[in-house]
Amino acid sequence: QWIHVDPERAARESPWKATIAHGYLTLSLYPMRRGLVDGERPVFEGRVDLDGLELVTSPGAAPVEGISGTLQLTPGRITTDDLRLRWNGNVAVAGAMTLDGLAVSGLRLNVHLDDVRSEPFPGLRTTVTGDLVLLGDGDVRSARGELRMVRGIYDEDLDLSIQGLLGSRRGGAGTGPEPTRFDDVALE
Repeated sequence: QWIHVDPERAARESPWKATIAHGYLTLSLYPMRRGLVDGERPVFEGRVDLDGLELVTSPGAAPVEGISGTLQLTPGRITTDDLRLRWNGNVAVAGAMTLDGLAVSGLRLNVHLDDVRSEPFPGLRTTVTGDLVLLGDGDVRSARGELRMVRGIYDEDLDLSIQGLLGSRRGGAGTGPEPTRFDDVALE
């Protein structure tokens, strides 16, 4: 909602004249602010049921919508077998993350993608479906599985001439002719 992410509108229309934190954020900070947990090494235990939560990662970014499912929290570990979200398509996640304090120290996630849209590099827009296994420590270090491109559109100029393809490998022996504009090509 605009009151959380739109500073200009909030300055005009909000009674606080600024954006405000989500209620979930405010609620999550309460135990630490009251000194009820060790801020360096908190212990998470219990169950978190999510139903239709929306997450905006940064202004202008596509929101992660409709987050639903259950997280099981045990000391040093978060597991799920039914986390679902809509983010440029439908994503289902099962697996576990290990924690060292607040930092992720290990992960193994099974991810199913269903018609997820992305732009892997400028000019190429794709829609993919498939399954991946993500492994790592604080970062994803390995992604294995099978993805099927359901749709792909490349809409940039492309120089497929021999000079264009090999010109830089021949010591810059001249540049090829300017590429011509072509219609968007749909790969089905």
